[in-house]
Amino acid sequence: MISKNQLTKLVIILFSILIFLAEVVYTPVDMDALKDDLTGLLSALKVHLEESKEDLINREIQAAINFSDWRYEMEEELFYFEDNLQELMA
Repeated sequence: MISKNQLTKLVIILFSILIFLAEVVYTPVDMDALKDDLTGLLSALKVHLEESKEDLINREIQAAINFSDWRYEMEEELFYFEDNLQELMA
């Protein structure tokens, strides 16, 4: 069974909820403005993704070039090392 104190608290809570709901102002959504905003956001996102993709491709190409240069230098070093080793052993 509910005590008088609990019932009083429940009534106060329900009354507070009713007051809150009465104060809420609902505004209609301008669907055209929302559509325009979302279209602009999507366009900006597409541009950003294209720029990011292009940047990633350029960085991958540069990394491949750097690796190729490093590998060429290592092969050249190996060539000189083999020559020097053969001279030392001769």
